[in-house]
Amino acid sequence: MGLLKVVTAFTFGHSFTLIAGALGWIPFPERTVEILIAVSILVSAIHALRPLFPGREVLVAGSFGLVHGMAFAALITELGMTSWQKALSILGFNLGIELMQLFVIAITVPWLILLSLTRAYHPVRTAGAVFAGIAALGWMAERALGTSNKAAALADAAGGHALWLVAALACIAVMGFTGSWFRKNGELKRGAVPSLK
Repeated sequence: MGLLKVVTAFTFGHSFTLIAGALGWIPFPERTVEILIAVSILVSAIHALRPLFPGREVLVAGSFGLVHGMAFAALITELGMTSWQKALSILGFNLGIELMQLFVIAITVPWLILLSLTRAYHPVRTAGAVFAGIAALGWMAERALGTSNKAAALADAAGGHALWLVAALACIAVMGFTGSWFRKNGELKRGAVPSLK
């Protein structure tokens, strides 16, 4: 339920700035928006390592949605559409983003839940957060300085292999859970107290 609230807040946030920007109500400087998106990813990565705003994730997701909506607005504005075409594009874009978010949740969250029952959860979570943080710093530097760097290039390349990364996550989760199950059963046979972590 908490995850659904976070996703909904993000959707409302990006919907608001998407409409405002695409209709020309508020101008958004492209480079600034791209840097702010990288900052939001960096903050999320830090929060995954050490909660910065416990209990306020919904509010923060809505704020990040506002930032990401600015980038979407710039894309629609560049296409030079009529107001009616923009309205249809905004509706379609929002539906597409929402469906994509739900798809990503559907293919990753079950594996993360399974992984959370194993000893591998914290190392995998830490590695993912560190990678996201380094990628965000690379993107920030790339946008601010106007030059490419290895961190941004590596993150961009990893994005092209998202399904393989999900498959790797699934394998780690299944292997970790299987190992935990065997350890638990072995402890039960020896009369030890079972533990999954």
